[in-house]
Amino acid sequence: MTAGEPGTRPLAGERFGRLRAAFRAEDLLLLAWGAVGWPLAAALFGSVDLGSLFDEGHPVRGLLWVGAVVGALIVLGTRNADEPAERSEEALARRFAIFGPLVGGMSLVAAGGFAALGLPEDPAMGLVFLVSIVLIVAAGMGVQKPLPRATRRALVTPFILVAAGLFNGTMASIAPGPTDLADVLGGGLAEAGENAVLVGLGLVVGLFVLFAAPFYAMLVFAPRRLAEPEGSPLTWLLRFALFSLGSLLGIGWLAASGL
Repeated sequence: MTAGEPGTRPLAGERFGRLRAAFRAEDLLLLAWGAVGWPLAAALFGSVDLGSLFDEGHPVRGLLWVGAVVGALIVLGTRNADEPAERSEEALARRFAIFGPLVGGMSLVAAGGFAALGLPEDPAMGLVFLVSIVLIVAAGMGVQKPLPRATRRALVTPFILVAAGLFNGTMASIAPGPTDLADVLGGGLAEAGENAVLVGLGLVVGLFVLFAAPFYAMLVFAPRRLAEPEGSPLTWLLRFALFSLGSLLGIGWLAASGL
């Protein structure tokens, strides 16, 4: 079928419609946050990575992080109003398997929030862990308060953005600067020609994806599935690709600016 034959445009439109339907508002928000929002915040207030996670003297950041964890905990202890409560050992085991990494992420963010407020971080980690265990067990028993689906999605979104910012800050701290990258690519060009640029960029992107995949699964996929269990494997692969694009753009822009 050629471009001029009938049916070509509807077919292309149908494919575009399916692609567009794979993304939710959270995906576009993560793209904008990674590519523009986070780099601006990092340039103005400083980037936060695992090395500076427990820095003190940042009360605004501390309140935002603690609030984000509270929102995620509320989602963990509730269910969508249009879904039945689960009461089975299988449901309990599934929650422990899927949301165990999420509990670790919430504990880490809560500890960083407490430290930013000038409070001891160890009690925060223990408190989040204990509360999470109670909420997961209660969910397995079917003891959950129903909330609108949109409300649960909104409650978990701040935690996802905080986690994404922490990830981007960590990746930016270990990524090669523009001078280092230019030296590597320049040396490769002398030996391998123009293809070295593509090889070097492919290596950088490949390493990023290697680090980003487990993070995304734990701190983006898991909380979003918690708030709204939907999406095929292909759908989530496309969402991960969009997230990675935003993060790479933001990290690259920050590195190129020398900030």
